[in-house]
Amino acid sequence: MSGRSEKPSLFSLERDGKIMSQQELVNSLNRFYLSVNADIPPLDMNLLPAFLPAEPEIPFLQPHEVCKKLLAIKASKAHGPDKVPCRIVKEFAYELPEPITTIFNTSLRSGIVPAAWKESNIIHISKVQPPMDEGDTRPISLTPCLSKVLEDFVVTWLIDDVKDKIDPNQFGCLKGTSTTCCLLDMIHTLLTYLDSSGRHLRLCFLDFSKAFDRIGYNVLIEKLLGLGVRIFLIPWIISFLTNRRQRVKLPGSISDWLPTTAGVPQGTKLGPILFLVMINNLNISDPESCTWKFVDDVSLSEGLVRNSTSTIQTSLDSVASWSSSNWMKLNAKKCKEMRICFLKEPTELPHLKIGDQQLELVTSHKVLGLVIQNNLKWNNHIEATVTKASKRLHILRVLRRGGVEMNDLTTIYISLMDLFLNIAV
Repeated sequence: MSGRSEKPSLFSLERDGKIMSQQELVNSLNRFYLSVNADIPPLDMNLLPAFLPAEPEIPFLQPHEVCKKLLAIKASKAHGPDKVPCRIVKEFAYELPEPITTIFNTSLRSGIVPAAWKESNIIHISKVQPPMDEGDTRPISLTPCLSKVLEDFVVTWLIDDVKDKIDPNQFGCLKGTSTTCCLLDMIHTLLTYLDSSGRHLRLCFLDFSKAFDRIGYNVLIEKLLGLGVRIFLIPWIISFLTNRRQRVKLPGSISDWLPTTAGVPQGTKLGPILFLVMINNLNISDPESCTWKFVDDVSLSEGLVRNSTSTIQTSLDSVASWSSSNWMKLNAKKCKEMRICFLKEPTELPHLKIGDQQLELVTSHKVLGLVIQNNLKWNNHIEATVTKASKRLHILRVLRRGGVEMNDLTTIYISLMDLFLNIAV
């Protein structure tokens, strides 16, 4: 009705001058997605500190608690490799709690996740259209519905254990935090510092390459123990992470199963909170620097006075060193530098580097959906917002030409604006 065509989900790749078949393509994608963490050693229990056996006070889930979770399932969500539709589980939310609760409690007490719940179907999301190689796609994992329900309980306990120990500069995946809170704190800090004369700022926007895929289990479990996570969760999380396998699906084709030895599947409920634990001890000790984290998005700022010496390169070196020791990788090509200076005679500053790669100096950069300019004006952000809104409202022009009544057009307009505002926020 809107005249907009759907972007094709299929794409093709060439190897040695020949177009790959769909079966070759899905296998190639699967191997590529696993290659990004091939250098990370698998979990070795001998490298972990000893921890006590699970304490007897393991929470005992009740059927009414499970029923509440089943009723909250989104019926439209795709199912995982177990082929159990979310819609069916939700429709029988009052009949299934008893047996499901028994399975959940057995899993928690034994510290063993069923093998069928550790399998993932991988679908790709294209970063660019059309994708030219495997690197132009992002893997999203479809996992079993019941696994996500049990993850919900584990995430609640895990957050309760670590919430008071998470870096206060972390604004992601915790109750009371959001991108809005992060951006408000960032902009307020920048403007407050610049209120005094003779000051200017230097900002760095960091990008981690394949952040969720490069979570090393040895490092992660040590950090969970260090944060005082209740002991009975550790064996369960270890079982959840290890002996996983995945396959890539495209319409009409499916790859072979391959094992995973590192990383957390994107699409699980446990993944984001585990990454918060992973990145929690990434701290900058420089008193002149400020840090903002939103899961894997990290921004640094350094306040400078006229003719002062910049030390933010030391902070960058510290981040790079932390990344290396934690098996993470900074994507230097996507890391940016911005300078905010209103002095008549700006101070000359050396370019920033990550390793041998010099950071690109930009005049504007998009952070968590907000376009920040080096003059602190909003022209670029407003222009981008208006452009996005115009594209969404194109349907109104098409429907009006088709003779749709004004009342219906008004309803569609209100619906589109609600959707757009929710996405913008």
